[in-house]
Amino acid sequence: MHSAKIGGTARRSYSAMNSVGVGSWRAGALLCYVPVMVWDIDRTLFWVFGLEIRWYGVFFALGIAIGAHMMTRSFRNRRLPEEHCSQLILWLVVGMMVGAHMIHLIFYEPESFLNNPRRIIEIGSGLSSHGGAVGTILATIIFSRVKKVSLLRYMDAAMVGAVWLFPWVRIGNLFNSEIYGRATDVPWAFTFVNSASAGSIPRHPTQLYEALAGFILIGIAVWLDRRRWVDPPPEVEDPKLRVRVQPRHKDGFIVFTLLGCYFVGRFCVEFFKEYQTLSPDVPLTMGQWLSLPFAIVSLALAFRLRGRPESRELPELDAVSAAPAQKERAKSVRSVRKRGKKKR
Repeated sequence: MHSAKIGGTARRSYSAMNSVGVGSWRAGALLCYVPVMVWDIDRTLFWVFGLEIRWYGVFFALGIAIGAHMMTRSFRNRRLPEEHCSQLILWLVVGMMVGAHMIHLIFYEPESFLNNPRRIIEIGSGLSSHGGAVGTILATIIFSRVKKVSLLRYMDAAMVGAVWLFPWVRIGNLFNSEIYGRATDVPWAFTFVNSASAGSIPRHPTQLYEALAGFILIGIAVWLDRRRWVDPPPEVEDPKLRVRVQPRHKDGFIVFTLLGCYFVGRFCVEFFKEYQTLSPDVPLTMGQWLSLPFAIVSLALAFRLRGRPESRELPELDAVSAAPAQKERAKSVRSVRKRGKKKR
C-alpha cells in the first residue's frame, strides 16, 4: 500500500498548465515549484476471499454506524418509539442509495440510460448527495404515512443522526482520489497521482473542504438539538424526576436549517471543484445548479418555522409510546406523594 508524501513538486510544463486553465505564464511557472502533498494512497484497503474492501466503503460504513447511533439517541430524547428508529434507519439507507444513484445518472451520466442500461442497477457506483437528500426525504415521507406519525418530528430526529455521515463520505472520496478540485498554487494543494484524469498537477483538496464543512454542520446540529429543562409539577420535589424536557424549536426547523446550511456550503465549495458534465464556460457547476433550489427552499422553510413551540408541554407522544410514558410519569408522581405523606 502506498503512502501520502509531503513536499513533492509539480512537474508540469507551461503548456500543460494552460490546458487545465490555470491562467498566465507566471501562475504556471509558480505551480511548477510549489510544494504539494503527493496523494498516493491505494484505494483498496485489503482483500477478503477475493472481495475488495475499499477505504471508501469503510468510511461510508463508519458514517452510517455513527449516524444510526446518534439517530437512536435523538429518537430516545424525543420519546419516539425506538422500534420506529430501527425501521426508519433501514428505509433511509435504501432511499439514500437509490436516490443518490438515480440522480447521479440523470444529471451526470444521462447517456447511460441508452448506452449502458446496466448502470441503473449498479447502485454503489456513482452517487450524488443531492439524490441522497431526495431519497431520504421521500423515504421519511412514505414511512410517516405508513406509520401515521408526525413527518416533521421524525425528519428532525433523523437529520440529527444523518449529519454524522456527511464528513466521512468526503474522507472516503479523498481516499478514492475522486471529486477533487481545480488546479491551484495554494500551499496545501494535493497531487492525486492515482487519478488519471487529475494528472500530476496540484489541486484543491475539495474533499477535505467538504469534510470540514460536515464536521461544522455536526456542531450546528448538536447546538440546535439542545433541550430545555422544564420544571416538574409543584408536588414533585424529587430532583431525579426533573427529566421533562421541551424542544427549543418547532418541528421541522432543525432539518430544514441543516439542509440549508449543507447546500449553501456545498454551493461555496463548488467554486473550487473541477467541472463535471458542464463546460467551464458555464458560470456555475452542475453541483451548484442542483444545490441552489435545495438551499433556497430549505432556508425559506426554516425561516417560516423559526421560533419556540407555542406550548410549554412536551410534544404529543405517538400512540405507540404514549401509554407507557404516561403510566411511568403517573407512577413517579404517586410515589413522590406517598413519600411526602409518610414524612408528615
